[in-house]
Amino acid sequence: MQVTEEEQAIMDKPFEVTFENEDGKTVKEKRVIEKLMGRRKEKTGLFYEAKFKGKSQDMNIWMDREELIEKGFEKLVMAVDRKKLAAEGAYTRTLSARNVEEHLIGVGLDSEAAT
Repeated sequence: MQVTEEEQAIMDKPFEVTFENEDGKTVKEKRVIEKLMGRRKEKTGLFYEAKFKGKSQDMNIWMDREELIEKGFEKLVMAVDRKKLAAEGAYTRTLSARNVEEHLIGVGLDSEAAT
């Protein structure tokens, strides 16, 4: 995934995040997203775990997909989506000798390499 200088400048711009601290108080703070750690699906849509620059992982928050895309993080969102889909696709076929041999043939290798 290549991020242009313009996109990086947009992503490096701090924005206001609202969250509850340990005391249960609502706090507003300006932060910059370092990376997206993962994704989860809820009734209202997809949410991504945002890791912030200069903050520990216990300060991560879950952010809505649409909000992230509006803020210029579309490439990071797509990268997490691709990673998630690849992980889900890894479990679609069982690991058997027959499947491995078929895969080797499909990529142009001799099926005997599987044994």
